[in-house]
Amino acid sequence: MAVQASPEVTPVDYRYFVCDLQTNNLLAELPFRSVTFSRSLGEAGTFTGDLPVVEATYNYSIYENTLPGKTALYVVRNGICVWGGIIWGRTYSLIDKIVSITAAEFQSYFSHRVVWKTWSSDYEAEAVVSGGTATITLSNGQYGFEVGEAIYLNWGTDLAIYNGTFGVLTETTNVDGNSVITVTAQYYDASGGQKTIPDMGGGEPLVITVQTRQDTYEFARDLLNELKTDLFDFDFANDEIRPGIDLFNEITSVARTSNVATIVTTKKHELSPGQKIKVSDVQSDTSFNASEAAVLDIIDDKTFTYASIGSDVSTTTESDSQKTVTAISRDSNIATFTTSTSHGFSVGDIVFVENVSETFDGYHTVYGITTPSQFTAVIIGINIVDSDTDTVQGNPRVTRRASVSYGSFGEHTTLGDIGFDLIAQYQADSNYEFSNVDEPNPTIRGFELKTVAEILDDYSAKPYGFEYRIDCEYDSATSSFKKIFKFLPLVPAGVTSYISAQGSGFTGAIPVSAYDRASELIFEFPGNVLEAQFEENAEEAATRFFVRGEDTQLGTAASQPYSAATNHQLLREGWPILDAVETLDSDSESVLWKHAQRLLSESIPPISTFTISVNGSARPSLGDYDPGDWCTVKLNDDFVDLRALSYLEQDYGSDNGVLVRKIYSYEIAVPDSPGYPEGVNLELITEPSIPISGVTVVNGNPLLET
Repeated sequence: MAVQASPEVTPVDYRYFVCDLQTNNLLAELPFRSVTFSRSLGEAGTFTGDLPVVEATYNYSIYENTLPGKTALYVVRNGICVWGGIIWGRTYSLIDKIVSITAAEFQSYFSHRVVWKTWSSDYEAEAVVSGGTATITLSNGQYGFEVGEAIYLNWGTDLAIYNGTFGVLTETTNVDGNSVITVTAQYYDASGGQKTIPDMGGGEPLVITVQTRQDTYEFARDLLNELKTDLFDFDFANDEIRPGIDLFNEITSVARTSNVATIVTTKKHELSPGQKIKVSDVQSDTSFNASEAAVLDIIDDKTFTYASIGSDVSTTTESDSQKTVTAISRDSNIATFTTSTSHGFSVGDIVFVENVSETFDGYHTVYGITTPSQFTAVIIGINIVDSDTDTVQGNPRVTRRASVSYGSFGEHTTLGDIGFDLIAQYQADSNYEFSNVDEPNPTIRGFELKTVAEILDDYSAKPYGFEYRIDCEYDSATSSFKKIFKFLPLVPAGVTSYISAQGSGFTGAIPVSAYDRASELIFEFPGNVLEAQFEENAEEAATRFFVRGEDTQLGTAASQPYSAATNHQLLREGWPILDAVETLDSDSESVLWKHAQRLLSESIPPISTFTISVNGSARPSLGDYDPGDWCTVKLNDDFVDLRALSYLEQDYGSDNGVLVRKIYSYEIAVPDSPGYPEGVNLELITEPSIPISGVTVVNGNPLLET
């Protein structure tokens, strides 16, 4: 292959824009100097730059427009947005009159958000199989199924032979508001033959478990969507694990205009826009009551609004519903109150008890309704047999008041949305709608308080996982910047297609043309490469990889499951045993083995890394490539040629002698003057998931263990 690089260069113009992180509204264009910035896969690239605080820059409102944690920053090169992120820090020098800004790409936000509720993909459902089609109805609630997505059906112990991954054929909702889907009712028997599941469940539906988000992209995309609404759609398994306390405030008056309710509270409400609330016991008009709503706007410390469907209502003062308490008792911390007349309460109502006794008085939530004149509440204390109250002297009473309640923890349903676009990529390239790689999903426990960054890093590192980055661009139609979350398969689509076309057992060469864009992005020395460093290191390498598992049902003295994968190809070439060990939260030795394969493929000695410095103004110029893109490197060096022609390198057929690498990250030092060249340092890596020639491929995947 002829490797050419254009020597043409063009002047460059850099501009720097800051926006409000929450609204993305433009704040200012700032005159940064001494700028460096970098981009990377998965982890966040960084930005540094200086702003002089002098009379000439006072009108930029530098203090307000660079507030750390609240400000987004975009770098535009020759009219193209090449970097975007969040300002996290700044340092001001009193002597130099300079503010030094530090920022990180938008994926840094994932390190500042935790999954604080238990996030599971398991749903109870009922199944009916008829004529080769299974109709699945969720027992309680909805899930946004998409036609074509993969789900896992667990049919239970007795019908475990049918357990497996199925594709959704249709999806709808029944009259109860529950999701209903259909799948082709087929399974594979022990010999690998495809069979049809017999008709069943017609008389009494089968109770099964549906595991959603099996496709790796779908899992990550749903997680990021939930991030926007602060896990609003997920309820707690029980109230005891809620991370804080429930607060409530009594309602003084209600009003409604154009389906927007205005509530005035007795005390300061401590609410924020988007916060989840519950409005209950409004007696003047029950249509104001809402088991789940979100604050629209804060009018003042005692007034807020929320969406409420109904006719317009002028300001109406709320009155209390008060009943006399005639008797009390307590058994196993369950207190029972008897009222003189029918109380009219419901489970979940908040009531105020007074003049009954010191341990019974106060605000309580109705736990149960025993009779029309009896209700219960959870009140910790000693057991008390039925005891009459002094209705003459003490005036014991219980009052139900219209109230708004909310958690001290949230949910803040709008404040977590900083504008990640999860749709644009799928509209542009339907191939990315699903990864077509199915993985059992972990259950994320809320009490562990894992960051989204930790979850994505762990999940994307699974066998046949994915990489990701966030691209930024300016949308002239909306006059705003966009943040596009982009999935990147470990193996480029072109290589996957090429290997698939060769069939099982393929061990041959993979041409450069199969690597997406590698024949377009060419870096050559001499040419546009200014400097290069080629590093090989075996310190973190392995020829055998063990993965420890965990079976929580086993005692501490029992042996935990573990598995290993061995690189026989390198051992046959004379390499010694180099062991490495990792852990994985799984009790399946098959899963552990697959994970060991992935880790082993990433640890092939010696691990090769290129760092090259290129002229950012020469073609391919900065903005033509991103982290995750594939490129061709030709360094015309005898020592590097030895690597290119060795058995450690992929066989590129007629293109042998070049090196194909993935751009993992790059760093740019921006010249303060409009001159050039720009110095661009690129870190180039191999992709272990692509089999080296000679490694047998089975079902499109390298088989390291033979």
